[in-house]
Order: sequence, then C-alpha cells, then structure tokens
Amino acid sequence: MATGVSTPITSSPLSVSAVSTVSSVSTGTTSQSPVVGTSSDPHSLAIIPTSASSSLSVISPEASPTSMPTDGSSLTSSQQQEQQQEQQVGSASVELKSDGPHNEAHLAEMMDKAKDTCAPLLSDNGHQEDEQRLLDFHLGNLEYSCGAMLHQVSAMFWDQNEHFPQFLGDHTIMTDGFSPILKKLAATLDIRLKCPVSRVDYEENVVQVLTDSGEVMPCDFVIVTAPLSVLKRELISFNPPLPDWKQDAIRQLGAGLIEKVALRFPRRFWAQKVMNSDFFGHVASDSQARGLCGVFYDLSFQMPTRDNAGVLMTIVSGKALDIKSRLTKTELVDKVVELLRCMFPEEIVPEPEACFVSDWANDPWAGMSYSYVAAGGSGADYERLAEPIANRVLFAGEATNRQHPQTVTGAFLSGVREAARVADMTL
Repeated sequence: MATGVSTPITSSPLSVSAVSTVSSVSTGTTSQSPVVGTSSDPHSLAIIPTSASSSLSVISPEASPTSMPTDGSSLTSSQQQEQQQEQQVGSASVELKSDGPHNEAHLAEMMDKAKDTCAPLLSDNGHQEDEQRLLDFHLGNLEYSCGAMLHQVSAMFWDQNEHFPQFLGDHTIMTDGFSPILKKLAATLDIRLKCPVSRVDYEENVVQVLTDSGEVMPCDFVIVTAPLSVLKRELISFNPPLPDWKQDAIRQLGAGLIEKVALRFPRRFWAQKVMNSDFFGHVASDSQARGLCGVFYDLSFQMPTRDNAGVLMTIVSGKALDIKSRLTKTELVDKVVELLRCMFPEEIVPEPEACFVSDWANDPWAGMSYSYVAAGGSGADYERLAEPIANRVLFAGEATNRQHPQTVTGAFLSGVREAARVADMTL
C-alpha cells in the first residue's frame, strides 16, 4: 500500500492526454515507529518520533515497555500466555486469508478477530483504554492508506501490490507542486478545458467522442483516463456498453477518499518537541474520530521558507470524513488548530496565516482520491480495467496499474504503457 504524503490531482473527465486522480510519488511506507507522549488534554495523546532512526519503541504514557525474552524457557507463566496469544493473532489472520481467491472477507473482520484474541492482554495490564486508542491510531492510519473504512476493503488483497517490485527511497515533496511537470508534458498537446465528455461511441471503425456541448470528435483511438469514481457514476456512456468483465472490474475496485488540511504558521512551533522528524501523529480519544488528523506532515522540514514559516499538512479519512462534511472550512481549521494546542501545551500556538482544505468528495470530475481493492475484488481487477476494448478504446490512470496503484508514479507509467500500445498498433 502507498502511505505517506498523497497528493491527488485531477483533470477533465476524459482526455487523450489527461492524468487521473492519483496520490503519492513514492510507494514506500513510513519506516519510523512512533513514541507515545501525553499532552495537556488527558483524552488526547500525541505521537512524537524521538529521532530520525527507523527503530523506535512504542511507550505507554504511564509505564516503560518490558523486554520480552525470546527463549520460551525463561518466560514467566504470564509471559508464556501472552506469547501464545500473540501467536494466535498471527494464525487468525492467516486463517482468515485462506478461503480462496473469491474471499469476501474485509479488513474489519480480520481486525475484530485480532482484537478478540488480544482482549485478555488488554484487560490484564491496566492500560486497556490507552492501548485501545493506540490500536485505533494504527487502524486509522490503515484507513488513510487504503482511502476507505476497513469494512469496505478486501482482507485478502488490500496490499496485493506489495507482491510486486516497488521503488525504493524516501517520499518526495514536489516543492513547486505537479503543475510544472504537467505544463511541460502538455506543452505541445491540444488540451480543451471546460469540455466534458458525455459519450464514447466505438461501434464503427472510427471512434467518436461526444461532448456535453454536442461536439463530435472522430479519432482512431481514445485513452480513457477518467477517475474511477467518474466511471462508477457512469458520467461517461459507452456505445456499445462496456463488456461485463470491464464493468465488473469498475464495480469491484473501490473509489477511495481522503481529504487534506494544510496550515501555514509564522514559525515551526512544533520543532523542539518533534526534533529531526518531518511528521508526527495524534491519537484520538474517540474511535469515531480516529481518521481526524492522525498524522501531521511538516512540509517545511524539507522545503524551508524564506521567512522561516512552518507548514503542516494533515489528513482526514475514514469515519472522520463525516465530521468534515458537517463543518465549514473555518470550523474545520479551528478544530485542527485547537487540537495542535492540546498537543503542544508548552508552546503558544499562533493562528495560521493561511490555510487550504481539499474537497475531492464534491468535485464532480474527481469524487475520490485513489483506488483500493474492495471486499470481493482482487488485484486482477486493476489489470481488467487496464485492458483495451476493440483495440480502439484504451484505459489509463492509477486504477489501471496493479503494480503501483494509488500513486502519481502509477498513473504516469500507465500513460506510458498506453502510448506504447498505440504505437505498437500503428507503427
């Protein structure tokens, strides 16, 4: 799965050279393990990495972790019981995944089974509430990674792309955004804005693209790069209708959604506590809000501003999207700032100088951020969505790249793939 900074971009719903709604440049996962620290709000824990190293311990606010011997003979009876329960958790997930390629199980089932197995541990150690909240933090991070709530995601195939070779290296911040790259790639192309496509007719040898304004554009090939959500909502009709196997792929892939909040502050008030890390996290007090600002990314860490201002970006995902939908932009920003003040009680947290709140859910030409494998689907649905129809209607975008879904990299490579396909059929 792709975690880390995800930057959705979008374009018109159909264009031969358009780029679909996609996410992060890198497909690696964040390596640092967080350390839990308390904040002034007893119901709000802050997760602050203690260094830039990739091997850190998770520490309870009230007790230090105990070292567990690896030699079973030296364990106490209670430690042996805990070790057996940990092994049961591992076997539970394997058992859930062994039902065959058409497994309808979703990730929430797997997590519920693991929590049931761990329940005796949580009830015996005196830190049940804190550990439940920490578990919710990790579940919220998983929902952010998938772009969906766990009951919507396939337990068997949610991370199917990790079986393929992936790019190495750190996540990358595009200091000037993606616009310079898109402008360079589009410099010699005829791109028509405010020209929504309503229909693709490929019944004859020549493909015809029809727009909302009634314009008809004949072409030899068409590459559909519309976001998966646009295809799901059938905003573009096809004549003849898409074959059943193509419609099945569209239905069985999920249109994931996250939203972003970016805040610019006059100074990096979090720097002393966070130290040499470009992110920190927050553990919510309510599982319903576990997707609200679970992680904050310090965009100014790799991209210092001239006036030493600080820029934080955070994510809203999972059930917390319902919270966002009930708030105005100002109310949401105020809520995030108040949360930061609880996390950094030793600092005077100023009002942000500027802010940005995404609204992909209400963008008619997006309606999503990136795809995921829904319960009942599989990674093969990415490949089916990528298959051309009648060798004239081709498909590209992050949701057509099984190896690198959810990423700008995957979307770009899918465009290269389809350009090569057209070249092979014409040269």
